[in-house]
Order: sequence, then C-alpha cells, then structure tokens
Amino acid sequence: MTVSKSELLKQLRVDRSGSTPTAPAEPRLRRAGWGLAGILLVGGSLAWVYLPDSQAVPVKAAVVRPSADSDAGTPAGGMVVEATGYVVARREATLAPKVAGRLDRLFIEEGSQVTAGTVVAKLDDSNALAALRQAQGGVRLAEATLEQSRLALANGLPQYKREQEQAEAGFISAQALQTRKSEYDGLRAAVSVSEGSLDVARGALAVAQQAVEDTVVKAPFTGIVTSRAAQAGEIVSPISSGGGTIRTGIATLVDMDSLEVEVDVNQNFIQKLRVGQPASIKLDAYPDRKIAGQVVAVVPTASRSKGTVKVRLGFKDKDSRILPEMGAHVAFLTDRPTAAAPQAASTAGTASNAGRVVVPPESVQTGAEGGATYVYVIVGSKINRRDVLLGSRERDGQVIVSGLSAGDRVVMSGFDKLRDGASVNASDL
Repeated sequence: MTVSKSELLKQLRVDRSGSTPTAPAEPRLRRAGWGLAGILLVGGSLAWVYLPDSQAVPVKAAVVRPSADSDAGTPAGGMVVEATGYVVARREATLAPKVAGRLDRLFIEEGSQVTAGTVVAKLDDSNALAALRQAQGGVRLAEATLEQSRLALANGLPQYKREQEQAEAGFISAQALQTRKSEYDGLRAAVSVSEGSLDVARGALAVAQQAVEDTVVKAPFTGIVTSRAAQAGEIVSPISSGGGTIRTGIATLVDMDSLEVEVDVNQNFIQKLRVGQPASIKLDAYPDRKIAGQVVAVVPTASRSKGTVKVRLGFKDKDSRILPEMGAHVAFLTDRPTAAAPQAASTAGTASNAGRVVVPPESVQTGAEGGATYVYVIVGSKINRRDVLLGSRERDGQVIVSGLSAGDRVVMSGFDKLRDGASVNASDL
C-alpha cells in the first residue's frame, strides 16, 4: 500500500492531548525516520522524471539541405566519386626571344590562331645585321688570303724542283738547296694558315647569321594566343633582369588539342579510380551540358596538406568552346550501372539515397581505421554514426552523394565526447 506524503507528515505531529498515553521515545523516532526516508524517495523519483539527463552531451546541429544540382546528377548507381577542378593545357608556352632586344614588330593578338613556324614577332636587328655584314667581309678576306697563299705555293714548286736537279748535278751546294726547301715549306704553311683563317671567318659568319635569326620569334607549335605581354618598342629578354622595365615574355601560346581537366580527389577514394575509367565532365560555364571524358592518369603522389591525389582527365570530344582555366565538375563513373551503395541502418530506419545533399564541411569526420568518412546523425535524443560518400566541395558546403537525406540533422561540435548511440542535447545553428 502506498503512503501519501500528507499521511507521513501527520505521523510526525506530536500529540499533546492528556487522554492519549505518551508513546515511548524510541518507537516515535523510528517512525519519524521511516517517514523522512519516504519523503526523500518520492522527491528523488520526481527529480529523476522531470530533470534533464545530466549525461547528455551538448552539441550544435545543422539540418541537411538538398543540393541545388541534385536533379542534374549522374544516374543512380553509375557514379563512384565526384571532384572539382580546372581545365588546363598540357602543351602551353610563353613565347620569348633567345636574345635581349627591343621589340620592333608584333604580328599577333589575343585569340590569333598560328601554325608551327609562323613568325609572331621581330626584334630590332640593326646591330645583328651590321655584325653579319662584318662577318661576311671577314670571310671574303680569308678566301682572298687563301687564294694568294695557294698561288705563291704553286709558283714556288717549279723553282724548288729545278734547284733539286741542279744540286744533284753538282751545280749548287747542298746549303743553297736547304735554303730553297725552307722557303717552299713556308709557302705550304701559309696555305694551311689561310685555310684555318677561312674556317674561323666562316664560323663567325654562321654566328652572325644565327644572331639575325634570333631576332625573329616563331611559334613552336600550332595553337591559339591566349595573352600578349609586350608591345612594340619595349625591351624584351629571355631571362628576368630583376627590374620591372624589361619583359621576359611576348605572348602565351596554347595548344587547344591538349586541353584536359585536373582535379584533386580525396585519397580515401583513390583506390576506386583507374586509368581509362569513364567520367562525366560539366563545366561551370555550361552547366546544362555534360561532356564525356576518361581518366588519363592518376598522379602517383599525394598532397600532405590537403590529403588529396591529383587526377588528369581527357575529353573524348573536342569542342572549341572549352577554354583553359574553366572550372569543371567531374563525376567518375563505373563501367556499367550498379546497385546503389548500401547504407548504415539506424533505429529510425535506413538512410536514403534519393539524391545528393549538402552539409557543412565541419560535420564530416574521417575515421582512423580504414579512412571511412562519416557523420553523426541525430535521431531523437541519440546519435547514430553513418558512413557517407563524399562528392565535390561546393561554395555552400560539402556535397554528400549517398548516406544522408534532406532534413536529417547532423552534429557540428563536440566530436571528442561522442560515440555511436550517445545521448546528446542538440541546439540548431
């Protein structure tokens, strides 16, 4: 039988009437003690029911939002992972002269299409032409000197032979013959010196001719000029001089056939990618158009600071509208449609994969073992750890490809105190 609090309080009253016999002190104290214990028991029960759970972890929560791009995504089951990056050119060159000089003429503008070998600019070649004329004169002088030495040698040979015959007949002394032989050897040496001088002069001429050619800047390959950095009359140089008045480049040439996309993929998903894997590329400039692509290379190194691996993708179809440095959104695809990835079930049901959603980036956690990516979802007053598949990092948050549904609440703080199934006291941001 349950004793009410009012009855317990009545038992503690002191009966002062003379007709009621006085009860022994010890039984009265025992009854008072039992009454007080009952009061404390009832009060504790009420406190247990109405006071908040002192073990609940206070956390901040955010509501999962649907992605604005969810309706334009890849068909369900065909996408492995998403990433964002930029269009880059594998073949790009900054055109510059081989020698320093004043830019005389420029034959290109931004957007000009040039073929390999086309002259794009010329430097002032007045000094180079003067040196060329000097070198040409040096060659002519060396040729004339060589011809003179050969004539002298040819004229000295008959006389030397006659004196040999006279010496054999005893008409001249051996000393006279030796003198004539020394003169003849000198003529032959002069011819050799003249031949060497001609070779040097011809080398100087080749250098002068090359200096003239170096004042002409030609396109090394076929492409489009994307920028022009110098104007006629400016001093240009192949190397920087440390000042701001000398240009180190004339223009930038890009081979449009070498355009591809470079993206950074989270290293936790890099094992899902391979060379030749198909992909769907969507450029920020043309959000309603998808371009077929494929993985060209997975660069074999990771970024220590970002925890990502660079992946290169090529376009299967060339398009003149694709330009360098355009932003790109890439969805890596499987070879054929597969079943939707299984999701972690909770007491509230199974996670939905109806479409991509967006969460604050700080709500996403990465596990130490296996590198699994997960979030804490609030279900009632408890939390449920749920594995998720990441998409691209957008301006408004982190895209989740699968594992969450719009309207879910995810934990934003206090991760060091949380575990799967823990009680939380959440307040929305």
